[in-house]
Amino acid sequence: MQIRPIALLMLALASAAELRADAFDDQGNQLQAKPMPRVFRSVIDDRPRMLTVLLDETRAISYDTWHAHLGMAWKGEQGNLVKLDSSVYTQKNGPQPEHLGKIIFDHREPEFTSSLGKVQYMGHAFRDGQLFLRYGVKNEQFELVATIEETPTYQNKTLKRSISVTPASAGASIQFKPARGVSWTQAGKEFSEASLAKPLSISTTF
Repeated sequence: MQIRPIALLMLALASAAELRADAFDDQGNQLQAKPMPRVFRSVIDDRPRMLTVLLDETRAISYDTWHAHLGMAWKGEQGNLVKLDSSVYTQKNGPQPEHLGKIIFDHREPEFTSSLGKVQYMGHAFRDGQLFLRYGVKNEQFELVATIEETPTYQNKTLKRSISVTPASAGASIQFKPARGVSWTQAGKEFSEASLAKPLSISTTF
């Protein structure tokens, strides 16, 4: 029996769609498998543009890159901290990624404010294997007048956030009030807020 060209085309398209579906399914399975990516960006708990950082096997934080602040922290079962779901990962329309575990804090207010202009997230990168985030302060003419760098580290159940400003002189005009819901300390003393006139490191344990 002779197969017409249009039938061959339809068969090829169906096969291609099946291959794409398998690729999506494989992606979801791979990302859910151990080890998951340590740092990745997605919707999480219906909040868009969240940058999730897996601190260890049982604890994670997410930065709200839309509003340029640390948004949430949680702890859960070993190696099972995020449910990756959505058309991107599983081809299911409607659901979105969710945290798995107990929320430590869910913060939705700005942490950085400045008389110099608006603070905006500018991206993240790795330096010698260490994650750092960069924020920019832009004036009314949308000119970049200062940058803020933050490096989060986690050891012995303690999250440490190290923050600095370039140029350093601009730090006096940038206020920092950290995410509420946990107690922050600086050099062993309770910390609430301060200007970033000089490099700052604060810690919390969870």
